[in-house]
Amino acid sequence: MEESNTPGLGPLFEPAPVVFQFETPGWYVVFGILGLLIFIMTIKAILKYHKNAYRRQALVLLKTIENKFSTEQDVKCINDTMVLLKQVSLTTFNRNEVAELNGKAWLEYLDSKAKHSTFVQLENAVFQALYQNKLEQPQSAQQVFTNARNWIKHHAWKFWNSAPVGLLATSIAAAHLFHFSAFAAEKRSFVFSWIQ
Repeated sequence: MEESNTPGLGPLFEPAPVVFQFETPGWYVVFGILGLLIFIMTIKAILKYHKNAYRRQALVLLKTIENKFSTEQDVKCINDTMVLLKQVSLTTFNRNEVAELNGKAWLEYLDSKAKHSTFVQLENAVFQALYQNKLEQPQSAQQVFTNARNWIKHHAWKFWNSAPVGLLATSIAAAHLFHFSAFAAEKRSFVFSWIQ
């Protein structure tokens, strides 16, 4: 370092570089928020996986039905597919709304719950397989299986029918009931103590 020739001033000394450390409370807040976000995202992923378990099971059953049709050409596989779709619908949607549907109304209902679903266009093939136990065009069975797979994967899911949300709603209702009963018991004991 060069010495200054200015009278009265000594040499300039530079301070040591500041070492970066996570000692300020702001970093703890940032890491706490990041940890909380990671925790929430993990819980959401687990709930989504749990929520879609019925879809995975239905797709496995549909694959079994489809394999049976490809080996045996059994028209009853179309009926099995419709029964599977009814079971999935009963699991997901309002039981009173789904249980009474049949015929064209059932196919329209399926189309209304998933995008790019074309069960109504396959109405003749489905009704032939169900009611006449025959299928004039075997390729229409493949279209039914494709539509069923698409429907199972992409049908709309109702938020309030899920098990975790149902448990949450039940626990909230129980907490309110407990709070109300504790409040009522407290008021009752106050009134009885005042009377005595």
